[in-house]
Amino acid sequence: DAQEALQWAASLRDFLAWKSIDADKEMLNLDQQQAKQVATNLKKAEEVVQARLQECYSWIIYPAQANPPSSELQYKCERIKGSGGTFYQRAYQRLTSSEALITVWDPDMMVQGLGEFLWEGKAHLTTTKLWANLTNYCYLPRLLNREVLKATLEHGVSKPTDTPFGYASHVEGDTTYVGLVLGKPTTVDFDGHAVIVRPDVAREVLAQHTPPPVTPVPTNATGVVNPPSAMGGAVGHAPVVTPTSAPRPVRKTRFHASVKINPTRPLPQLEQVVVEVLQHLTSLQGAMVEVTLDIAVSRPDGFDDKTVMLVRENSTTLKFDQHSFED
Repeated sequence: DAQEALQWAASLRDFLAWKSIDADKEMLNLDQQQAKQVATNLKKAEEVVQARLQECYSWIIYPAQANPPSSELQYKCERIKGSGGTFYQRAYQRLTSSEALITVWDPDMMVQGLGEFLWEGKAHLTTTKLWANLTNYCYLPRLLNREVLKATLEHGVSKPTDTPFGYASHVEGDTTYVGLVLGKPTTVDFDGHAVIVRPDVAREVLAQHTPPPVTPVPTNATGVVNPPSAMGGAVGHAPVVTPTSAPRPVRKTRFHASVKINPTRPLPQLEQVVVEVLQHLTSLQGAMVEVTLDIAVSRPDGFDDKTVMLVRENSTTLKFDQHSFED
């Protein structure tokens, strides 16, 4: 509005004025104390201009289409608020918070969200075709990159119960799945041959190739096979002595970790931590996961009033447990 335009013009005038004085400090015969004051004011004026310049880029526009795909293609406009970070970082935060951009995708939500568009009436789908569909059609979810889909598929295939789909390295003919995996960890490829398989089909195929259970041979306490008439028993009815089972190994029950994050580009590293560590822990039944982010910033020259106000306001809005500036 008009008030913001006046504030922007005033900030720019201050910056240009201090920059001019700094350029002519020798001609103006400024002493050391005056030159230091000019440098300090120039730095503050430049920070204000940079902050207001970021505020100029406050809208993001992206295509969207609702189901069914026959609906009209629309362009959504969303306001990008805040002044922290670059425009791209703020746009990333806005899109991820509104789920217009997905960085971590639950495999069950993937199957539920894609519905009939996932299998298209078939028993399997190549991973490359799935990725192509996600990048070509606006009515499907928008992922940050292919690594998000790769992590989703690997997580889904490895679920020991209620596995949403199986995975095979390639298909011979129409029904022979080579390297079929269901409910076990595996590495998903995008080579044009790898496929995900409908869970009912995968279970049926694996059941056909599972050998029948082997009846255990009766043994005594020392592990020697009992003869048919051992210990006075009738032939075919020998008593079975079950060897004492070994004690179960004690499992680890707690995990904790800390990691330093690059403050200039935190999002890629945070995403990697979520995909490669947190996702494996949160998928475990009964796991109680707690994540806390610690932020510590120091600045020898101190924080200007505008920064203090913005950070305090945003921290309160984001419901930080605690936040404060200290002397």
